[in-house]
Amino acid sequence: MRQLTAQVKELNEQLQQKHRELRDAQAALEQQEEEQRKALQDLETNVALKIGLQQIAQQNRAMVEELATQHTTARDAAPRDDTQRLRSAPMMAPTTIRLCDDVRHALAQNLQALGCTSIDTGGKDSGALANFAAQLCRTLHATRLLAVDTAHVPAVANALAVARRGVPAQHMGIPVDFSDFAALDTFLKGSESPVVVLDNAFDTVNESLLFALNRCHIDDMIVVLPIGSFANLRLVTPEVWQKVFYVPTAGLVEIPASANPTLYRSRAKFAPKHAEPNDVRAQLAALSRTVKLNVSAMVTPATIMTFGLDTDDLRAWVMPHLCLEMYAYQGVEAATALCGHPDNAAIAGRLHTLINRIDHGSAAR
Repeated sequence: MRQLTAQVKELNEQLQQKHRELRDAQAALEQQEEEQRKALQDLETNVALKIGLQQIAQQNRAMVEELATQHTTARDAAPRDDTQRLRSAPMMAPTTIRLCDDVRHALAQNLQALGCTSIDTGGKDSGALANFAAQLCRTLHATRLLAVDTAHVPAVANALAVARRGVPAQHMGIPVDFSDFAALDTFLKGSESPVVVLDNAFDTVNESLLFALNRCHIDDMIVVLPIGSFANLRLVTPEVWQKVFYVPTAGLVEIPASANPTLYRSRAKFAPKHAEPNDVRAQLAALSRTVKLNVSAMVTPATIMTFGLDTDDLRAWVMPHLCLEMYAYQGVEAATALCGHPDNAAIAGRLHTLINRIDHGSAAR
């Protein structure tokens, strides 16, 4: 009898063990199905984005072919000048211009006059805008290619252009399949404004244009590249960001401003500075303790940091760009980990918001 009871008990334990193994297997299967569902969803999203871009390109090519057919006679009658195909327009009407001591102060005052305000200062914008202007001027010593949230492009571009030369910025739409980079180089160097906004480069993922700008020597010109859809940044090759710097505008909003604002032009010319190689190496070493990226991906942020002593503010300025690069090179998990690094505690919320906008295509600003 005792032997039979022991056998029954052993069989019950084996049965319970099988039940546990079955539950574990079901849980593992459900997890695999969820991971597969998420992977398929991500794939469908990326495919949809690329299909949408292909449709835009096809429509653009059809329009170009139609225009070419309509103007065949005129084109054959005169020598072709590709620079004539590029047309730009001022981003604002002429307005009252006064003089200011330097570009940094002129830029800060122009931003405020154009309706740019900080939501973090309780209406006291002078300090926040002065810091933004200082960091942007430091950035221009390292690169002249600026990626800016499209909501802030008019204020940033016009504030910069007027501060430097007393004229508004120019903007121009770039066709999806544009590839005449010699004409673009000639156009940029002949622009009357020191700031040109090139629409569509990011929103249509025109990587050939972005790489051409990386290689182009644009002298004193500043090129602003608007970001309309942050979700499209998922499709941009990481190496683009080695020369194009993402300007962080989190915390800034645009409010209605005067139709004829008083803006400021600097008396002093903006003089570009060159970073000392040893200083850049020191900043690269400092960043490498937190940011695990290829060194070449951090040269521009490290160079910017050599032009200031306010380390915390400079770190807050370059870290969104580095998180964007981390996402581009290593994916969302690595970018999220960098956002949550203890050294980024003060700005972690803004960094996570940026990555979420890229990874999920959030429309929140």
